[in-house]
Amino acid sequence: MKKLDLNAALRWVNAAVSTHAGHALREPEIVILKGTWRGLTYEQMANDSEYSTNYLMRDVAPKLWKQLSGVFDRSVGKTNFRVALEAYAAANAALEPDSLSATEGARPLPNQGLSDQGVGVAAKRQEASHGWISEGALWGAVGASVLSAAAISPSAMYGYEGALTQLNDWLAEAAGVEGQSHLIGVWGLRGVGKTLLVETAVAHSGDLFEGIIWRSLQDQPTLNELSVSILTSLGLVVPPVQATAQLLSIMANRSLLIVLEGVEALLEPDSLVGAYLPEQLSYNDFFQSVVSSRSCVVLTGLEGPSALLRQGGFGSKDGVRSLVLNGLSAEAATELLQSERLLASEQWNELAARYQGHPLALKSAARVIREIFNGRVDTFLSQSSTLFNGIFQLLSPSFSRLSLPETSILYWLSIGEAALSLSELQQTLPLALSSAELISALDSLNQRSLLTVQTAAEPPTFQLPALVKAYTLYQFMRQFSQDKAPWESRWQSTSAGVSVTPAYGTLDKIINLSPVVAKPVQLSHWFQGQFESSWHSLDWLFESVARPAIRLRSVYHLRDMTFVKRCKPVVLSAERAGPVAEAILLVAIQQDAEDAYKVCVQVQPSSGDDALAQALELTLLDVNQQILATVAAGSADSFIQLPYFRGEMSETFAIELALAGVVHRETFVM
Repeated sequence: MKKLDLNAALRWVNAAVSTHAGHALREPEIVILKGTWRGLTYEQMANDSEYSTNYLMRDVAPKLWKQLSGVFDRSVGKTNFRVALEAYAAANAALEPDSLSATEGARPLPNQGLSDQGVGVAAKRQEASHGWISEGALWGAVGASVLSAAAISPSAMYGYEGALTQLNDWLAEAAGVEGQSHLIGVWGLRGVGKTLLVETAVAHSGDLFEGIIWRSLQDQPTLNELSVSILTSLGLVVPPVQATAQLLSIMANRSLLIVLEGVEALLEPDSLVGAYLPEQLSYNDFFQSVVSSRSCVVLTGLEGPSALLRQGGFGSKDGVRSLVLNGLSAEAATELLQSERLLASEQWNELAARYQGHPLALKSAARVIREIFNGRVDTFLSQSSTLFNGIFQLLSPSFSRLSLPETSILYWLSIGEAALSLSELQQTLPLALSSAELISALDSLNQRSLLTVQTAAEPPTFQLPALVKAYTLYQFMRQFSQDKAPWESRWQSTSAGVSVTPAYGTLDKIINLSPVVAKPVQLSHWFQGQFESSWHSLDWLFESVARPAIRLRSVYHLRDMTFVKRCKPVVLSAERAGPVAEAILLVAIQQDAEDAYKVCVQVQPSSGDDALAQALELTLLDVNQQILATVAAGSADSFIQLPYFRGEMSETFAIELALAGVVHRETFVM
């Protein structure tokens, strides 16, 4: 019986499960089987799909392996699945299935790779000339690792026709005797379709190569470890110290296609794009050598090494090509949504725009819409936010790699409504960056697919794609969220250290026989998580308005988590005349030294307004009621702020809000 490739393996398993259990394989089960065949971890499988690691590993996999154990009449797991399947297929060779029920729509191609005879001749030729191939080794003996094109069984792909044509052309070019395009990078956000595009291209053009090898770099193998792994899959046993040189020797003489996923794992996080980790610098020389070989290496990732790969997009480096996936067109996104069986089709375009045509984001949203919103896109879009856990999982890997300047730029762009030119960014960005540093950070964000550059504008402008902007705004707002300390009970108020009953609306009905004297706010207590009940976290400040970005711009400089921040609604009310104005007082305090604090005080508009009442005054007074500073609102000010001030432990000061002769005072103790 012929050695099984992935396409045949899925047909066998689907036929066996259908016969045994009466139903075909489900999509998450196919994800696990394809990933197992390619040697991926459950986390890597989740990265390539819309399913979480926990769901695949804890829910789907145990049931699948238990079911297959019953089908194959032996214990089956991730490590021995292939052995068990091949044994089952050999025992049932007369019943070999001829349909593709588990991968409907996939187009298997005939295997035109290395034959067993050709492999043997190649191995003996290498053995005779180099002497380092073990006795009897046959290149291709491990048939599952050296894949034929038919072993890549892609799911249905929507859109990206132009990208697929380009990638097929590059693969055909690389397979030629005088071919170029030996190093190809495919870049984009997680879930944007990189792996599916490469799988589809390999299914179309992979038979031009003598063998196909697929590896993930997510576990950060050293170059030597990767070389040993690839050579082992070719049936070659070599001394590890010689592995890379011997692999390059084979690649120089044979036409292999090597796909390496997740190249960002080799690069420095928390820095600008493209710098190798110190222990992975040898990959740079390896990729340089690939350019002059007969083989082709396709890399996929969130980003690539800046020294080489992203330079190939415009042919500036011979043999290097670069392709960036930014999302589906409106037409392709609509086609995808049609397959998801959603209602309210008149709003599909808005849904696609909200998720910037990101395929996996759209599929994840479609699932939520079906299961939570009864399939109605309009009901889903009416929510204040369309972010949920599946979207966070798609974008968090990219954001976790950012440098501090990149993060600051993203936050600033997320709270603006218009695209900004370079000069406008330089003038407004509240961050001390030189022109070179700003341009480098913008270039890095662009390479990470987190920035849109409008080159048609004059001058060019920068803004965030829709999905990236929504995620960035959410993360920015979280910078101001300060929950209760973990030792606090949800049923306690730690103000003055007194426990009280839950706030079920009973306490505010108590009648006080004596006037209430306002006590000073103890700011130092805020650092222990002790807050007076009238002071809210800044979550409340943002949730109380329809356009939180306006407020975020005013508190941008307070995102530092060393500040403790609270806000309080204030009503300026004259006796018997009703309220004169409403506003929100915001106080942020930071420990500046062992017994000293730095304080920032702002006034924001009330929840229904974008601007403060004109002539509203904010005043700082010392313990002797002497005025230290005063600011007043203009005709359209969205906030006013006192200069920063410092004080020592136990010092007292007061803040006054005044309008039309009406004054509200708050007293504080450091």
